[in-house]
Amino acid sequence: MDRVKEVEKENEALKKQIKLLERELNEQDQLKFQWAGSLGRWELNLKTKKVKYNPLKLKALGFEPGEIDPDMYDFVNRIHPGDYDQAMQAMRDHISGKKPVYETEYRIRTKKGDYKTFYDRGKIIKYDEFGQPEVVVGIVFDITEKRQVEEQLKESITALKKENELTNQILSIISHDLRGTIGAISSLIDLFLHDEYQLEEEEKNRFLSDINISAKSSLSILENLLNWSRNAKGKIKADFEVFDLTEVVNDVISFNRSVIASKGIAIDNKLQNAYYVKGDRDMIHTVVRNLINNALKYTQKDGRIVINQSSDAQILYLTVKDNGIGMDERKLKEINFPKVKSTEGTSGETGTGLGLFLVRDFLKKNKGRLEIFSVKGEGTTVKIGLELA
Repeated sequence: MDRVKEVEKENEALKKQIKLLERELNEQDQLKFQWAGSLGRWELNLKTKKVKYNPLKLKALGFEPGEIDPDMYDFVNRIHPGDYDQAMQAMRDHISGKKPVYETEYRIRTKKGDYKTFYDRGKIIKYDEFGQPEVVVGIVFDITEKRQVEEQLKESITALKKENELTNQILSIISHDLRGTIGAISSLIDLFLHDEYQLEEEEKNRFLSDINISAKSSLSILENLLNWSRNAKGKIKADFEVFDLTEVVNDVISFNRSVIASKGIAIDNKLQNAYYVKGDRDMIHTVVRNLINNALKYTQKDGRIVINQSSDAQILYLTVKDNGIGMDERKLKEINFPKVKSTEGTSGETGTGLGLFLVRDFLKKNKGRLEIFSVKGEGTTVKIGLELA
């Protein structure tokens, strides 16, 4: 008889357990997860602060069963410091009744020390005799790969937007400046082809000088555009070699001798000896060409440009100093931002603004340095640093 009563009690207890399990399963169904495939299930007892983990959750972090203490804090302390507060607040909001479901996303440290991204969602399934939350059950998803793909897409979109913005700026400037210089050349040549204009020798020389300046300006625009296009497509890579910087400077000066003569500018080149540096010679040639071209462009007739060098134990510094129109503080700050913008020279020379953009980029590729000093009405000094050979 006693045995019958014991069996009846065991059956009653079993029925209660079944009802509890059915209620728990029903509560889980009501969570209405929108993700396909769960990583692992967890159960948190709010009274004991103990957590039961599905092995899949531990495996995702690189742990075997038993390697993480069931204490809640052994897990939450692995949450990334930048995500910890919002993750804890999400749980508090649900327990306090502010939110019907606990839901959050956080980065969590794995056994190897790197981080994965989890999406976590759960709900209270059990209350104590006083109506206080006692057990929270949830499901966690590893969305690391998904977030990585999203970040890559964001970076790609940002890069495309910047490239598109830069391309639009360049096309806008080129459509004005390049057409202007070529149009000026065409108009001046027309004067020579029509005898009715009967130009004096002095006028012819002046027009020839103007044609030369416009042609040099157009060539500089095209060279910078070509370099920018190749560089933007990743086709320009720094090929380091040892070369003589003095030869590069002399080559650029020689190329611009007609412009120098037409504007009556005195070039004081103090680089008389050979100075060997390490870098990509073609890139540095483009850098030096743009620095000297800018000095010529913004220096008035009969002005002066001084090219000098200095060095320390590892770096050779090249300075190009002019006594041209200079820049005020606002303009100086403006050119320190990588934005393409055209500015007319002292003799109407045009440009795309790509020069300084390329100077910065090419120096970066050559582990070089750039400093610009300027005072409005007094001139500009540009200083670059290159690794000594």
